[in-house]
Amino acid sequence: MISKILSVMFFAGSAMARVRGSSVITGGDYSDVPGVFQALLAFSIIFAIFSLAQFFFTIKNFTKIPSASSCAPYIMLVVVTIFNFLYYLLYGVSTRLRGEVPAFTDGIYLATLGITALVVAFQPAAVLFLLQQRGSVLQASKGNTISPFSSSLGKKIVDWVLVGLTFIVYIAYMGNVAAYATAADSGFSSASYLAYLAASRGLAYAGAAIFLLLCINVITTSIVLFVQAKQAQWIDLVTRYICLIIVPFFTVYGLESFIFTIYFGLVTFRSLEAGYTAVLVDFIIRGFIQLAITTLLIVTMSLPGVEWVPAGGPSSYLDTTGKWSNGKPEGNHPVFVLQPPYHQQEQPPWNQQQLYHQQQPYYQQQQPQQQ
Repeated sequence: MISKILSVMFFAGSAMARVRGSSVITGGDYSDVPGVFQALLAFSIIFAIFSLAQFFFTIKNFTKIPSASSCAPYIMLVVVTIFNFLYYLLYGVSTRLRGEVPAFTDGIYLATLGITALVVAFQPAAVLFLLQQRGSVLQASKGNTISPFSSSLGKKIVDWVLVGLTFIVYIAYMGNVAAYATAADSGFSSASYLAYLAASRGLAYAGAAIFLLLCINVITTSIVLFVQAKQAQWIDLVTRYICLIIVPFFTVYGLESFIFTIYFGLVTFRSLEAGYTAVLVDFIIRGFIQLAITTLLIVTMSLPGVEWVPAGGPSSYLDTTGKWSNGKPEGNHPVFVLQPPYHQQEQPPWNQQQLYHQQQPYYQQQQPQQQ
């Protein structure tokens, strides 16, 4: 996403001036709209529809996960999906308006930047969160005899630091664009424009680099957990699915974002159509990858035979005889309950004297009557 933002900044001055100076589009007449804008609008609508469908499918699949704690990564995915839908919806609206209402379209553009920060940072975070949980289940299932890489404390810190840095850099980029828009309305010199452009370029490169590291982190975590689960002879379809199917998409995702960011930073577009054609290619590739990752994560919610919580772990309790009984009573003795006095009256007659000596005065007073 940051590559598209960067491209807009690189030719925003001339491009948006030409767009705003073009003929006003009224009604449903798109005869004067370039083909690239029609394609951007069409793909925005398609991606928005798919994102909305993914949102409802994710909500529906929550019933297939028995543990509430296991739903946490998918709750994060739901948030990402609804913001992804809003992004494509707003992108389509801004493409349709094409600068007819500058103040409104500028506000939409800033809103899409904020949504971009959430989607780019927290879609990989949902996958990392899921891998952390799978590592914890692996460790508990094997009786703490293995220390999964994904659920270790140091690894969790690295995961959330990368997610936080990615989000912060994107928000900083949004702040720079907002400052640029405010300064442009009041007028500023060429030196100020170059300063905003340099800051935008630096934040774009930083965001692309950190996001590439975040994708590499997802790839590495998935592969290591898959290998550890295989060595422990623990069959986990979720980990296998992520490693074999979702990881290739993150490989393309990280490389695509990094390459297009460098490309937009080095290439000078000689026409508006050439610039937006590159934006269209980036938009289609990125949108397809994002939707594919979300779809594959939704599939993991309904995989058969998944161990969402350690089998037999939480339900084991210690009974009165000092043995583990998995929450079930052994014999006639209830778990966690001391024998009440009426059980002791059922002892053989030869043991009555010893028992009565241990009882309260009430039972001692009843002793002569029983003799």
